[in-house]
Amino acid sequence: MKQIKVIHIDDDSLILADTRLMLSNFDEIDYIGGFNSLPSALTEIINTSPDVIFLDVKLENTVAFNIVNLNNLKAQIVFLTGYPEFAFNAYEVGAVHYILKPATKADFQKAIEIAKKNMQHSEVVNLNSVMATIQTPEVKTNGFGRVTIFTAGKTYIETDKNIEYFMADGPNTKFYLADKSEISSGRLLKYYREQLQANALFFEISRSAIINLNWVKVLVRDKYKLFVEMHNGNLIPVSKFKKKALIQMLKSDRFVNDVSPENIEG
Repeated sequence: MKQIKVIHIDDDSLILADTRLMLSNFDEIDYIGGFNSLPSALTEIINTSPDVIFLDVKLENTVAFNIVNLNNLKAQIVFLTGYPEFAFNAYEVGAVHYILKPATKADFQKAIEIAKKNMQHSEVVNLNSVMATIQTPEVKTNGFGRVTIFTAGKTYIETDKNIEYFMADGPNTKFYLADKSEISSGRLLKYYREQLQANALFFEISRSAIINLNWVKVLVRDKYKLFVEMHNGNLIPVSKFKKKALIQMLKSDRFVNDVSPENIEG
């Protein structure tokens, strides 16, 4: 049986350890090593020419990977990450599989089976281009992305522009969509906050609510509080710590909405 040489790159030492333990269950795996960054793995990658690289999407200093020249790397890329929103881009740049954390033995089994089938027809992968295309953490996007919403029975793929806002609902998160429908996810608000942190359409107006700025209809004041009225008519309170930043965002040229000037100041 031909051994499949594997390298794993992740900036979480616990994930590296768990993956090594999981892969030890497979006789066909030759685990070369785990590394916390691409630069630290370079020498081993060049010297051993791994068949498969398990790679996290979000690594520290991702932008610096542009200087790495690995244009002749023959390896299959399997993304092992906690960010489902990058799955579409991952496949577009040549990844053979995409595993969401926390990974199971079945997840690794499927990845290994795919690798086996591809090994005799493996293509040259430019790892440098993969990382540059997938993630540039410092740059915020202006929308046109997809949001993966997990529920008990289904997984929804929504465009970011179709989401008016979402809020914590106990241990769950409830999404309010432009077509007036709602989706309740069993995952915490924190999970989706991290998923959309690079998307400039969304703004966290309180610890329990994140809105799409393009769906704000008007700002409403009472004696003590500021509210945003969304396009669907719902009023959501704004934290006093977020008030100034929200007003500045709505007054910028980046957003087109019906916010009345008289309701912004004061």
